Amino acid sequence: MEVKYKTLEIVNTNPNSGVVYLYLNRPSQRNALSRDFFSEFPEALSSLDQNPNVNVIVLAGAGSNFCSGIDLKTLSSAADPASSADRGRFAERLRREIKFFQDAITAIEQCRKPVIALVHGACIGGGIDIITACDIRFCSKDAFFFRQRG
Repeated sequence: MEVKYKTLEIVNTNPNSGVVYLYLNRPSQRNALSRDFFSEFPEALSSLDQNPNVNVIVLAGAGSNFCSGIDLKTLSSAADPASSADRGRFAERLRREIKFFQDAITAIEQCRKPVIALVHGACIGGGIDIITACDIRFCSKDAFFFRQRG
């Protein structure tokens, strides 16, 4: 039974090839990374890693962009100081949120199967973190990159 994800799609175009495509699948939001993504992505990678019929994972974005970075709603909810009564509790909650986000990227590094990023259109912020963790990156002529410093 194949798992259905809110933010991802797994496509195996040829079951005999061992190549599986893992799509960031929020094209209407330019594949912005939502909270659901950060939960689903490590789970999907682990599942593919454990599947003996998978030899290579190709990571791509659905629609006209690879990834527009972290969804601003996800980011603002993680960094809302009003959600905690004191500064220490807020700082600890923020640290845990950042670790939760980072664990999704670390899942690529922990995957024993090669992960190849196919980048087209925008690759911004967290999208750059994702492709940097991949084993190989291929970019189309229309690919562009932006990472905010700070």
